[in-house]
Amino acid sequence: QIDKKIFRVTSPKIEKLAQMTKWEYRDGVERFETVMRAMGVYKALKKRGVREGDLVLIGNEQELVWSDSTDQPNVIKVPARLPYEG
Repeated sequence: QIDKKIFRVTSPKIEKLAQMTKWEYRDGVERFETVMRAMGVYKALKKRGVREGDLVLIGNEQELVWSDSTDQPNVIKVPARLPYEG
């Protein structure tokens, strides 16, 4: 897939969690992923067609890149810091 898509997740709980997450620590990222899975966000993104490399915006501030890792399916990688005009 050459054209990357942008997906936005809007949820006060997820947005607050993203702000509080220590992205430089794997434990922080894993906690974020666990909550996203438990809330059904990963399943909803997959249902809407998210693919490897797509940009996932959490609210208006946090940018993440989707990864379909073979060892951990549907993992969102640490912040992308891609330019975004919201």
